[in-house]
Amino acid sequence: MAQVVVGQVEFADALVLTGPAGDDVLTAVLDRVACGTPRFELSTLDVPRLLAVPVGRRFTPAFGPLLRGVPLEPAAGVSVVRFAARRPFHPMRLHDALDVLLDGVVRARGRVWAISQPSPRHVAGVGRRRVERRRGRSRPGRPPRPRGRSSGKGRCTR
Repeated sequence: MAQVVVGQVEFADALVLTGPAGDDVLTAVLDRVACGTPRFELSTLDVPRLLAVPVGRRFTPAFGPLLRGVPLEPAAGVSVVRFAARRPFHPMRLHDALDVLLDGVVRARGRVWAISQPSPRHVAGVGRRRVERRRGRSRPGRPPRPRGRSSGKGRCTR
């Protein structure tokens, strides 16, 4: 459930906080997930100011930056971890290490490039569901083939 909430907060135009003010962990998470998003306390909510916040200003394409800004340094036990490697890794080793790597993680997202699939993929996780979005064509000159079976109306069904 926390992953769903974090996904909603990340793309919110404004945040209205209902809990007690001064929660350092919440502030640290919001600084990293929704940096630059206006925050309002429910107890002192100025509705005209809330309604004046521009709508849709935080929209970014699926392949926008994974790290949207600052702060990158740890605060209140919350930190951003960036991993990048030029060397290939074995997918089974990654699968076996996920339980340890994701212990205490609020949100995870990334890009994976497989040598057998030239177009990069954006990967995000919510519970057991994994979302993959292709970028560009999978082979030069050929559009990616749809997955699933054809419904006869030009759409794929699962």
